[in-house]
Amino acid sequence: MFTSGSMDFIQSLICGSYPNQLRDNDERTRYFKNFERIFARYDEQDVADAVEITIEREKFLPSLATIKEILDKKLSARAEAERSSLKIAEYSKPRHKIDVQALIARLAALKEKKYEQPIPHKLRTFARSLWPDIPDSVIRKNLAILTHYASTDMQLDECGNKVQLYLSKNGEIVERVVLN
Repeated sequence: MFTSGSMDFIQSLICGSYPNQLRDNDERTRYFKNFERIFARYDEQDVADAVEITIEREKFLPSLATIKEILDKKLSARAEAERSSLKIAEYSKPRHKIDVQALIARLAALKEKKYEQPIPHKLRTFARSLWPDIPDSVIRKNLAILTHYASTDMQLDECGNKVQLYLSKNGEIVERVVLN
C-alpha cells in the first residue's frame, strides 16, 4: 500500500513529465486507481524508481504494463545479485587459523637473507635448456623474466617474431627481439 506522500510524488512525477496526457480528471483518476491496484503489493520506493526509469526511457505516457515490466526486471536483477552473493558466501571456505610463528620465522629468514625462493622444476628445466650450467642463484635473480618466457615459449606475436635471451657476465638475462 502506498502512503499518501509517495502516491502524490508518483502522480506529480507522471503528470509533470507527460503534461499533455491525463488532462481529463476522470481519466487521471482511473489511471492512478489502476496504478495503485497493480502496484500495491510492491515496495513504494521500488515503484518510484521504476517510474523514474520509465520516464527516462519513454517519450509518451507509459502504460502500466511498461512500468510493471521495468519494475519486475529491477526486482529480478536484485534477486539475482542477492543469490550470487549468497553463493559466494556458501562456497567460501571457512578461514583456518594462521600459524603466526611460521610467518615470523620466514620474516626473520628474509631479514637475515637466509630464505631462498623455491624454483619450480619446470622453470629450472627451461633455464637449463637455454644455459646448461646456469646456477640456481642466477635463476632466482631472473625469476620473473624466465617465468614469463617459459610460459609464452619465447613468442612475441602471431607473426612469428621471437625473443632471444642472453646471459650477461654479471648474471642478468638480456632479451633481444628477432624479427622474421
